[in-house]
Amino acid sequence: MDHDLPISEDVLDNGLDHGLEANAPAFTLHPVKGVVWAAFWGTFIAAGIVMAINYARTDRKSEAFATVALSVVATAVLFGIVFAIPDTLPIPNFVFWVPQLLAVYFVAKALQGQTVEDHADRGGKVASSWPSVGIGLLCLPVVFAAVFGVILLTEPSYGTDIAFGNDEIYIAGEATEADAQKLADVLEEAGFFGSNGVSVRLETVAGQSTVSFVLIKDAWNDPENVAAFRGLGTTLTESGFPKPLTIELCNDYFEAQKTLTIE
Repeated sequence: MDHDLPISEDVLDNGLDHGLEANAPAFTLHPVKGVVWAAFWGTFIAAGIVMAINYARTDRKSEAFATVALSVVATAVLFGIVFAIPDTLPIPNFVFWVPQLLAVYFVAKALQGQTVEDHADRGGKVASSWPSVGIGLLCLPVVFAAVFGVILLTEPSYGTDIAFGNDEIYIAGEATEADAQKLADVLEEAGFFGSNGVSVRLETVAGQSTVSFVLIKDAWNDPENVAAFRGLGTTLTESGFPKPLTIELCNDYFEAQKTLTIE
């Protein structure tokens, strides 16, 4: 004779709960929003590291390495674009950050969104966004160091900098400190040195000198300024600088915007 043993719903539910806990993954995954927060603080590199952690914990080591490598490339491309944009274009920062965060969100959602959801459905733990924020903050100094390193390596050399009070003269090529001193004396007598602090570059190649002056934007288009610097060039040749003497009116990067030749 069969006897049905009554099983309460509570016992049944507890049994199912224990079964889920027993089969639950023992690792924690980072959510998609965590990947986005990592990118917010540490660019593509931080996002790639968070995604790589998820791949590694789900035993997908090759995808983990590839993700980190691609995130480094993506970060390099991003900053390459930023550096390539002229300083004269007033582009706000959000133009770079918003597309980056959107790209990270959609890529992380497509590649790992379902994995994280399935993991949670099996009882696995999903981390909060704070660990991802921490990873982003840890990556930030590394990113800054890399950016500043690139800037230092690619920064053009204007020559040896010699200070004359608040003013400075860069010498390059065959120009000597004595030449810089002679140039400074003429500029001081002309009233060009000794006021707000200006930058000048003196380069001599094969006995021919070029004197470059940094001016405020568009000052090289003012006829009165052009005439004044032409007169200053004449004074320099009368002081011993050989003809022909080239005078360059430049922007902040010593890029010549107007060139004068004193014969």
